[in-house]
Amino acid sequence: MPTFSFTDKNVKITFSFRESRVLGRPTLALDKSRVLSFEVTDFPRTQGLGYRVSKPSLFNRVLGQYRSGSRQILALGSLRGHGQALKINVSHPNIDEIWVCGDQVSELEGQLIKFMAKK
Repeated sequence: MPTFSFTDKNVKITFSFRESRVLGRPTLALDKSRVLSFEVTDFPRTQGLGYRVSKPSLFNRVLGQYRSGSRQILALGSLRGHGQALKINVSHPNIDEIWVCGDQVSELEGQLIKFMAKK
């Protein structure tokens, strides 16, 4: 599971060793102005995410980076019986959407609400 750390102006996503091997990067930093919107919704089927452009994960079939048309999608976490996911729309050169799955969805949504409310 990735870890999220928030400061006044940005959010930093630190990937685990397995996630960083699959995604090809250890972290992802986003400025507050790059987070456009977020919502808790049902996770689409893997085929609905698009074509996988990252390495496949041996233990987590959802984890990876996908391309659907011109959209770049980053899927993090593990479903493991959880149908709900947090969809974060971002304005980033390499990523358009981030899907976060797993136990931390509701907690992360609360943190994002507080983060976006700060001036």
